[in-house]
Amino acid sequence: MGFEQMLQSFSSTISGNVADAEEKIQRLKTAKTEIESEKKRSLVEIKEVKEPDLGDHWKGDISTNFDDNRKQAYNEINDIITNDYDDYINAINHKITWYEAQKGFYSGVSYLVNEAESLLNKGEDAVADLENKISEIRRKL
Repeated sequence: MGFEQMLQSFSSTISGNVADAEEKIQRLKTAKTEIESEKKRSLVEIKEVKEPDLGDHWKGDISTNFDDNRKQAYNEINDIITNDYDDYINAINHKITWYEAQKGFYSGVSYLVNEAESLLNKGEDAVADLENKISEIRRKL
């Protein structure tokens, strides 16, 4: 494979990896938005778990059991809303950051490919430099 084809192959690989990272970032951002919306809805709806107030008409074991179960349900739902949703959002943010860093890495490698293409255009005088640049790109990819 000649230098020109090799550089085209590198560029294609980089473009594919960047597109893949961008697609994953978009999917993660969509998921994050959906989770944040669900969290907001849940914060409104959780108040309904404590309604209605049992008042004086409910007394005895059934009333006590019902109220205890309702409090337990409220606490479990509240735990999900305040902890689990935030954990999911934080995990998504970490993945987005990772894919953004990956895109940055490929941007740097793309710069090396551009330098190699420039060396290729210089002809025979730059062959040794071109070979070194291609070796550097291979190590990174």
